[in-house]
Amino acid sequence: MLPNDYDKSEELDKSFVGSLESLSSAIYTWRKNYSSTRPVLVPLCQIGREVHFKIFFIFFIAFLLLSAGSGMIVASIWSMLYKMDYKYIFSYYLNMGYYSVAAGVLCIPCFLAAMCIHYNEKNNVLLPMLIGLLIISIGLLVFGTLIGLKFKEPLKFDKRDGTFTNTVLREDIKEQMLNSLRHTRNNSSDHMRVWNIIQTRLSCCGVISSKDWINASLPNSCCLKVISFKNQMM
Repeated sequence: MLPNDYDKSEELDKSFVGSLESLSSAIYTWRKNYSSTRPVLVPLCQIGREVHFKIFFIFFIAFLLLSAGSGMIVASIWSMLYKMDYKYIFSYYLNMGYYSVAAGVLCIPCFLAAMCIHYNEKNNVLLPMLIGLLIISIGLLVFGTLIGLKFKEPLKFDKRDGTFTNTVLREDIKEQMLNSLRHTRNNSSDHMRVWNIIQTRLSCCGVISSKDWINASLPNSCCLKVISFKNQMM
């Protein structure tokens, strides 16, 4: 290689190194400026917020509404299904659970509104709806409770002789049950099924005694009672 060529290659190397240094400095300057201007990205789980009494109270109310509403709905539906069969015999106090179901259903939108207000404090548009639904739900609960207390008085039960203390109610219920027995004599399968359920649960036979079935075929539930009694005697 000639001396002139060597000098030229050396100059090219120096210029190339200089261009690389200028490029790296430009990239460093750009990254520095970009890092200083771009927003800092923080995961949602690390953001957090100040928890004060209002937020905690709204969350507590929402949790209470969900628990109370779900409990009332489940308990009321179970109660209505449990005593559904008794509608063929009794006409008393079989519709009290509907008030609790309605109040429990109203608690669900109240819970959703409370959670929306909890997650967005500025979303106060739902607050009047929340208050209105709460008032209606509480009104239904109070109304159902008052009706239950009103009808509870004549249903006082004397544990000594196993009868109602109200003689008028006792005779009325006895008459309804005897009328239901007459339906079973007309081959009413619904009434017979209900009587089998009642006699199995209460371990009884008939309204007053087993003689109530004297003009009808004795149901299986009475026979089960006789078999269990014989087993106890043995």
